[in-house]
Amino acid sequence: MKLLRIWRLRLSACLTAIALAAFLTGNILANGAAPPAPFETGDSLYDRGDYTGALAEYRKLDTPGARTSNLYFNMGNAEYRLGSPGEAILNYERSLSVSPNHPEAQANIKLARGQAGSRLLEAGPLQRLMPALPGDAYLWIASVAGWVAIFCIVILIAWPRLSRPLLGLVLVTALGVFVASGIGVWIRWQERDMAIVIPKEAIARLAPADLAAIAETLPAGSQVLVLSERDAWIYCELPGHIRGWLSSGAIEKVHTRG
Repeated sequence: MKLLRIWRLRLSACLTAIALAAFLTGNILANGAAPPAPFETGDSLYDRGDYTGALAEYRKLDTPGARTSNLYFNMGNAEYRLGSPGEAILNYERSLSVSPNHPEAQANIKLARGQAGSRLLEAGPLQRLMPALPGDAYLWIASVAGWVAIFCIVILIAWPRLSRPLLGLVLVTALGVFVASGIGVWIRWQERDMAIVIPKEAIARLAPADLAAIAETLPAGSQVLVLSERDAWIYCELPGHIRGWLSSGAIEKVHTRG
């Protein structure tokens, strides 16, 4: 009877851990999912050539829970038609941040960058190595891999007579996926500070003052990395591994808050 009680306690502990993991992972997935945005009105106006009206309708949908890759793609198309390459590239970047493999956004941002002469930040070795995954996919994968590793450890403790080589292989694999996904989460977090030059030309200066020496002149759609802010100036890493100050109105971050 005592042995049976011990096994019941072990089984109860494992089932509780599994239920808790499923609940937490389900919440992460549910919070990350975005319902499709109803932008038919904007599409209709766009098809009629009313790009200003279409953009106004799309912007109404630019709210937490309604932001999708296609919404930002349509906003980028409207901005492009209105002759705002910086805004267009910003929205194409946002579209790709949600869905990195969006083929139309990839094609349009390449065209818009080529026409504007946009300059890009150099990707680091880890960024080139890690595959581009949509949204918070790395976070979800890291969460699942982490819980799988925990389950394996619990099972190895609760049932020591089970096949250790198989569980050990699953554990090592889960830990490897967890570490790789953690790197992906870190990269995506770094990218949250990337911003895009909005006007057709922006002057980066060596100090936060209008009369300071010029560090670089950047065309519309160029990428910068925000490092710090001071009043109406933002200190950034610029393409070419140099740094400078840009007016806060000259750039906008790709990743929206909220």
